[in-house]
Amino acid sequence: MKILGILLILNSIAITSWWVTAHGTHKGTIVALCTLAVFAGLALVLSDRITELSVEGVGTIKAAAQQAESDASAVADLKKRVESQSATVDLVAQQAKKAETISQEVAEKNTKAEEKLATLDKAIDKANTTLDSLESVTEYTKTVSRIV
Repeated sequence: MKILGILLILNSIAITSWWVTAHGTHKGTIVALCTLAVFAGLALVLSDRITELSVEGVGTIKAAAQQAESDASAVADLKKRVESQSATVDLVAQQAKKAETISQEVAEKNTKAEEKLATLDKAIDKANTTLDSLESVTEYTKTVSRIV
């Protein structure tokens, strides 16, 4: 758009200069058209920075102001989305912390259960040894009782 605006300005000035020097007729009309073309070219060159361009008798151009308003609403929407996602991220972080705590508790309980299982295994081994000893004594007693 800027190149088109620059071309419009340069061409309108060049054609007006040529017309006025070559023909010399209708100078007022040609200069007015040139002025209008220069303003239109400036509007194209400055279109992204213009908030309002008023040309007397023609009207007002309010291009960038509307764009700024729509951009501001888009930024506001993005801000709302980020804030809502922030709450979601906080909730997920809390849940992850709870899960980590539960995982640690389960690991501790597993360790205690393994210790108790080892103790039970030792007790069972001792009981089996004692039972074997009792069976031997019982067998010995039966053998002695038969002899007597």
